[in-house]
Amino acid sequence: FFSRSSPVVQTNVIYSGNYETPEPTWNERINRGHLTASRLYDPEAPDSTLTGDQTLWDAGVQLTAMNPDSRTVYYPNITVTQVTDEALLDASSNPILGDGVTTTFSGTLAHHPVVATTVRIFDDQETFTDQFTDDLQGNFNGTGTIKRFTGDYTVTFQTPPMANVPIKASYSYYNTSSTLVAFTGANVDNAMMALNNDFVWPTGYVHDFNGDNDFTEADADWLVKWIRGYRQPNTSTKKEWLLGPIDHSTAAVLVPPGFPLWYFGSQVTDAEREKYEVFRTAHDDRDTVVFVGSRDGMLHAFDGGKFRYGDNPETPGIEEHRGYFLWEPKTGTEPSYCDAYTTNCPNYGTGNELWAFIPANLLPRLKNNLLKADDQAFVDASPALADAYVDTNADGLADTWKTVLLSAEGNGGDTVFCLDVTDPYNPSFMWEFAAPELFRSRSSPAVAQIGRIHDPLTNQAKWVAFFVTGKVENASLFPAIYMIDISNGSVLHKVVLDDAVDLDDSGIIEASEVDYGRGGVPSGQPAVVDSDENGFIDRMYIGTDKGLMYKVNIPDDPVNTNGNSVTHCVLNIDFVDEDFNTVNASQRWHPIYASPAIVVDNSINASGDIEYNVMVFFGTGDSPYFDENINTSTTRYHFFAYKDTADKMECTPSKHNLDWFLELDEGHRIFASAFAAAGQLYFGTSTSETEDPCEGHLEAGGNEGRIYAVTLDGVVLLNKVVGDVRTSPLVEDEHLYFRTPTGLQSLGSGVYNNEVQAAGTPTINFRSWREVID
Repeated sequence: FFSRSSPVVQTNVIYSGNYETPEPTWNERINRGHLTASRLYDPEAPDSTLTGDQTLWDAGVQLTAMNPDSRTVYYPNITVTQVTDEALLDASSNPILGDGVTTTFSGTLAHHPVVATTVRIFDDQETFTDQFTDDLQGNFNGTGTIKRFTGDYTVTFQTPPMANVPIKASYSYYNTSSTLVAFTGANVDNAMMALNNDFVWPTGYVHDFNGDNDFTEADADWLVKWIRGYRQPNTSTKKEWLLGPIDHSTAAVLVPPGFPLWYFGSQVTDAEREKYEVFRTAHDDRDTVVFVGSRDGMLHAFDGGKFRYGDNPETPGIEEHRGYFLWEPKTGTEPSYCDAYTTNCPNYGTGNELWAFIPANLLPRLKNNLLKADDQAFVDASPALADAYVDTNADGLADTWKTVLLSAEGNGGDTVFCLDVTDPYNPSFMWEFAAPELFRSRSSPAVAQIGRIHDPLTNQAKWVAFFVTGKVENASLFPAIYMIDISNGSVLHKVVLDDAVDLDDSGIIEASEVDYGRGGVPSGQPAVVDSDENGFIDRMYIGTDKGLMYKVNIPDDPVNTNGNSVTHCVLNIDFVDEDFNTVNASQRWHPIYASPAIVVDNSINASGDIEYNVMVFFGTGDSPYFDENINTSTTRYHFFAYKDTADKMECTPSKHNLDWFLELDEGHRIFASAFAAAGQLYFGTSTSETEDPCEGHLEAGGNEGRIYAVTLDGVVLLNKVVGDVRTSPLVEDEHLYFRTPTGLQSLGSGVYNNEVQAAGTPTINFRSWREVID
């Protein structure tokens, strides 16, 4: 069993996703996905940990028990249109013609988004096809790129097209609507799935999936049945396992709306709170649904029971501090865990699949899953949930509140999609956004935590999803953060992180240092911060594999915008800590592969103004995705703690200071984010070269990673060998959870349902005054 996703806890239930590598006895040698829900403690006895197998359900088992024809699988209602021999035009709308000299041509296709794998750009000699996400490959070794979402292309012919020979294109494009359609053979055709009549001698049609030696619409029907869960070649026999591998995707748990941090913001108006209250009350009995992405090209929604806020009347004498799962009368059809209860039983859900969703851009790539080709369709990133308003009146107040789900696709694609899951049993499609730089983005949007900004361009509050770029082949690009308006999927800002950095601390920015960050890959999702708790995000932090930790400032004053715009700078330029310990010059700027953990520890001065102290914690290491053959005897990675004491909208180097650092032992590196809770930090190390599931079991010195607990001042409280920690740990209810190659582990006292402690920065305002004349 292996996974690179973190566990999630809701009250006394822990959710964990992973995948299982094949057993020799399996007929189908494929990785099997699992999402389990397990009890941590009995709600009637929260002072002890339950022992033995406490699995409530395994969604993989539940899904495999279903009849594939009974599944509800959705895709956005799309209309596909084929374009043949389109004469490509230049910026002046003139036909693009060869001149016998020029080899490179660029422009924009007349229609988009383009259906993946359908693009053909050609002259009378060479033809380019989009075999990969954003690459065009010529049949005579020419090269090119295609931005599927915008239709922008560039092609470089191996031989210059002859004079007056037109450059043409054939492709398919699609339009979407908010309606979700059942993914069945009756609704899906060859054009949607990008199937064609390509013929290879002597094997036959490439997309003859039903084996009748012909290419017809029956091939799309057959592919649909295979995706829904039938075996090849017999579509009347189920697959041995129906849930695809769950790898990077951390589950998102939908519960009734609560009171998010922004609600208590000092600059949130009463009208905004009142509108949210109406929405919250209307959905206070909403069922619980668990969402997770899989490498079968789908986002899955599973029944998670009925979580409720407040105190459980079924447990007299015990006050629930983190809510509870609703107890309901037994009917005799409950799962086996209800056997311990006499009349009423907690509803933890069944783990049954409610529905699955296939993003529009992945429809044409699903065939690659069957063919085991490149560019397979995955939803290999973590979904995130947020209650947000999506329409505005002229006064900027909310018309409509919705619960939205957003996800990237990780290794599976270049698209971010958004669903309305306010009613989780009746989802609707809102929008998609794509960019080649989002390919391999495993970003989970930080909108799940805060997500509310003041947009200086519109002078309105906006709910925003934050997505970072992924690994791209174009090394000339700087890393970037997309700030996407949840209402419509438009890009409010694209923050290009192109700051120069004085690498050798010479005081002079040399030419090589200006572009040092170019080609960097960001480290997961950005950490977003409302540093003064006014209800608006004002800064965020993100690292890259170039070793740079960037700080981004976001205007957040709804009264005095002053024309401010988003700015950014490099935070980690100081390598001498508060005790004058110095990081060795040869060990600086090591890659950062995980999002930073943030602790806001502000204070109030005598004048009543905020003294900012935003603490930024992160670790360094080598790549978790491939073996770089690092000489560990001469390399030391670190865990860093930086203090950002600058005011909002400031990038002041003297206020970006290294507070302390820990030098890791030889061979240890940090792959995942730290977790901050109750004045302490928790992080893990790995001694394996990569996150490969077999790595560490085979190599000498592998799987000897450690789990650390450290105070905010850098005092190590726990340093324990547990095995390689490749995912972010989780602290919940005074217990620490972390995953190693041997499985999920936990540390804690065994006492649960502990009281919740809250803290914040006081806000000082004048309520009244009077003049005193002496």
